[in-house]
Amino acid sequence: MEVVGVGSPAGDDRVGWLAVEALARSPLLDRLPAELQVAISVMDRPGAALLGRLQLADAAIVVDALAGEGRPGSIERLDLDQLATDPAILSGHAFGVGSALALGRALGMLPGRLVVLGVRVEHCAPDAPPSGQIASAVPAVVQRIVDELCGIADVG
Repeated sequence: MEVVGVGSPAGDDRVGWLAVEALARSPLLDRLPAELQVAISVMDRPGAALLGRLQLADAAIVVDALAGEGRPGSIERLDLDQLATDPAILSGHAFGVGSALALGRALGMLPGRLVVLGVRVEHCAPDAPPSGQIASAVPAVVQRIVDELCGIADVG
């Protein structure tokens, strides 16, 4: 099981990093079945390199910033069909997470179980700290990741 926080050092865009780093320190991981091995990592604007990280996993959760309208800090579970029709939804970069996952789907390189969590953001200024709204949302994002992990463990 892979949990990957995607982001950059640009303000709220680092929400994926913050969430998985907090997950790594969280006692909530103790709720998971002992047989569920979880690898936690962060990636800086990985583009297609994300596929290399996910390709060998049986299941994965990807957490990234989600631009657009909505309350900053709110969490949305995105499906691959949604990402296929709007691959830029998770990134303002030329080849972001949505594009990478669409490519991975087309090439059959995605894990059998994949959860994509987008966290609504507002400010992605270079080298700015995360906003208070995003910092306050991190515990809820961690809880959501753990809930998703428990759901995957129940299915598996």
